[in-house]
Amino acid sequence: LEEIVNAFMSSLKDGNNNVRKSCTKLLGVILEKLNEKQLENAINALVNGLKDKYVCESCVKSFGIIAAKASEEQLETVFNALISGLKDEDKYVRKSCAKSLGVISEKLNEKQLENAMHTLIDGLENKDVRESCAKSLGVISTSLTDEQLDEVFNALPMLQKRDYFDSYFNALEEISTKWNEKQSEKVFNTLIFVSKHSINRNNDEYKDRQLVELLE
Repeated sequence: LEEIVNAFMSSLKDGNNNVRKSCTKLLGVILEKLNEKQLENAINALVNGLKDKYVCESCVKSFGIIAAKASEEQLETVFNALISGLKDEDKYVRKSCAKSLGVISEKLNEKQLENAMHTLIDGLENKDVRESCAKSLGVISTSLTDEQLDEVFNALPMLQKRDYFDSYFNALEEISTKWNEKQSEKVFNTLIFVSKHSINRNNDEYKDRQLVELLE
């Protein structure tokens, strides 16, 4: 495994875009089997890969795996790289960073979550990443307070509201099987709060059905 990891790391510097992209994807496949040192090297490689517009998209799924295994310090490294990447000049890099914030959101602490929320809200002003930011806001909203949710709703452009709510409900469906009793009560209250915005303001029957299904 050590030789494979080293080969992938070396190929991430290859001059061929397709080679770098393939190696980034393959690195994501073996992440769960890496030891602590290998994981550290992989994190650094993927963080550097965020700056490469040809492989940044391939890094997104890998960050979800990393978030589950990483230490607090390693997660902080990834988080800071994503926040910084949202200010990159390349729109593909910014989009990938916006998506990745949603991918790792479940593992973020309160301070990081607050930072991510405001960074994504700021991203709504940029037409190139607006959709990605709205979707990630939908994902992280499962962990936000009522006050934070209200801030998100007020910031969402009308055209991005569907992206937001689709991601929000999809995220809830994915994590619903993991809820304990306390979490279920919190999410139930949050769903009621969200419904007032998604149903009353938008009069969307599709969202109404989704809400009912999740509450059942």
